[in-house]
Amino acid sequence: MLIISFYLLINTKNFRDIFFFAPIFILTICCRPHGILLILPIIVAILFIYNFKIKKIFIILTIIFLVAFVIFFNQINTILIDYNEWIKYFINGQYIAEVQSNINLNINLECLQENFLRIIVCGIYEEPMKLLKINFFKFYYFFFNIRPYWTDIHIFLNLVINSTILIFFIIYIFLYRAKSHNEYIIYSFLAVYCLSIIVTWNDYDGRFFNPIYPFLCIFSSKAVVSLYHKY
Repeated sequence: MLIISFYLLINTKNFRDIFFFAPIFILTICCRPHGILLILPIIVAILFIYNFKIKKIFIILTIIFLVAFVIFFNQINTILIDYNEWIKYFINGQYIAEVQSNINLNINLECLQENFLRIIVCGIYEEPMKLLKINFFKFYYFFFNIRPYWTDIHIFLNLVINSTILIFFIIYIFLYRAKSHNEYIIYSFLAVYCLSIIVTWNDYDGRFFNPIYPFLCIFSSKAVVSLYHKY
């Protein structure tokens, strides 16, 4: 559904198209947890329809984020604190769900009685190096799509394949990106997906890597083709 939604999204020419494809977008947003991240690319696509430049879009998105954050702060806090195990995972330094971490955050007990934002600020202030280490492991296990409890051959193959894809993806981003509206729409999804990993944790079996994998492969292959024609 996500791939279909992006195909429709990058082919929208006017606001009428957005309205026409809305049922598919809504279904994608509601059917899986990561679907809600599609909201940002939809906003970016709408702003491109109205001919906003990328700098203005960034400013508008920042304002929208801040306003939405203030309006829905209590709801976000309720979801994370009351209906989720976010505090336990955060304090235990968890970077993979259901897997015990050897990194524990020693945060002031007074902070733990506050909202999630205060807890994050306390964590950054009191244990900055541990938080950096935790997020390093989050991205390491996420982008290489490996887990410490998999077999050695499985880990090795994923490291070789995904490191190659990531290298060419980075080459494309820095040297060959087209700077088109379609690519910026996809970049917005990749960016918000990465941010979601920072504030949460990796899933147990690695399936949440799948939504961004096709885009990494596409951009990596474009880098390979560009390098081939250049040399």
